Amino acid sequence: MKNNTTERLVFLERVVQKEIKHLRYSSANVFSSRFTVGKAESLGSGDCFDHQPTN
Repeated sequence: MKNNTTERLVFLERVVQKEIKHLRYSSANVFSSRFTVGKAESLGSGDCFDHQPTN
């Protein structure tokens, strides 16, 4: 049982390290300016979110 737990922890550590790498990339390259709480709050308020789809 201990070996299985160790393998799972090693896998989780690998996944977390990859996620850190991706977050650092997006932080440095995707967002051209600082991402603030205000920007996060306004993400759903653009014109493209205001219309209701017609059926």
